[in-house]
Amino acid sequence: MKKLLLLVLFLLSLCCSAFAESLDDVLKDCRLDQSRWKVVEWFKSEQFVRFYDSSSLGVTGPGQFDVITCDYFYGPECSVANCRIRGTKHYHSEKASFNTGAATKTLKYFDTKDAEEKMVDSFALSSSLQIADSIKRKSVDDKTMGKLKELLKNDKKFAAEALKQTGTSSRTNITGFAPLPRPIGSKDGEWIYLGRFVGSSNILKLQNIMQMNPYDSRAERDGVFDVYYFHSHNASNDRTSGLGCHVTYFGNNAKNRLFYYYACILKFVPLDRHGTRIQRNGVNTELVSMNVTAKGAYGVGISQVRKYDTASHNLVQTITVQGRSDVNDTPLGFVYSPEKQAGSPFWRAAFHSQCPHQPGFG
Repeated sequence: MKKLLLLVLFLLSLCCSAFAESLDDVLKDCRLDQSRWKVVEWFKSEQFVRFYDSSSLGVTGPGQFDVITCDYFYGPECSVANCRIRGTKHYHSEKASFNTGAATKTLKYFDTKDAEEKMVDSFALSSSLQIADSIKRKSVDDKTMGKLKELLKNDKKFAAEALKQTGTSSRTNITGFAPLPRPIGSKDGEWIYLGRFVGSSNILKLQNIMQMNPYDSRAERDGVFDVYYFHSHNASNDRTSGLGCHVTYFGNNAKNRLFYYYACILKFVPLDRHGTRIQRNGVNTELVSMNVTAKGAYGVGISQVRKYDTASHNLVQTITVQGRSDVNDTPLGFVYSPEKQAGSPFWRAAFHSQCPHQPGFG
């Protein structure tokens, strides 16, 4: 009986302490300088607190701002994928750009620190990987954006947005397939937007890329990608970095181009059946390095594939091909005819690049 009474008293003390928990109790071990770091919201059920760095908050344009946020995880769980120190107190910080009109967030940098604020992991995204992702309603980022938008409402540069948005927000309920995210040929950092293409999700197979076709319909459809490319002229030939081109023209038609050598990187961004960018662990954005050489006929190949998780943007895998037939899924030296596959993203990128004529080649 005595033991039972002690157990009841112990459980009551636990319940009382749980109900008595306050934000001050939660933050007693938090090492962030709270004169600088301000609370966005306490997510009690997930056992973390979202802060923003007031010294980093800056307006970058109408309805747009940059900010550094930090999530202080004080419980045993952590919602961040692949976190290496789950189960102890720790911090996850991000530097990002927010566009309140389009309801998007562009991640630029993130890191993980332990309970003593010692760095565990960090990663700075290059401009080519800084992708504007849609913010889900009622998410942590949505609440962050809402609070900071309210703080900036009296800033003249920020307020110039003035409700000029015309219903293009990604929050709009979409029937069918969403419109293009940007004009074809427009730049997104180092990348140029090629448009939408439909085909197999297995990008490791060369013929799957070469047999893709532009997708211009507004009908719901699986297997569609937003495709971007990177190419640089006048550089040493580099199959994995999209560098180099040797092109000649014949006749008076600008379309009559012979690519003695051309390299580019194609970025395949997976879309759901409504044309919305997929952001989910286990689904990858793939960067595919490709090149073509002409020795009497065209030979096209994949040289490298890099996979980035669409949720965390972390690099998942790098595959260097070097002519491996198991990845290209064709015999070595396989020749493709560009005329028959001119609609594929690779040949679209080649012709869109407007490579300069190289004297001495043809």
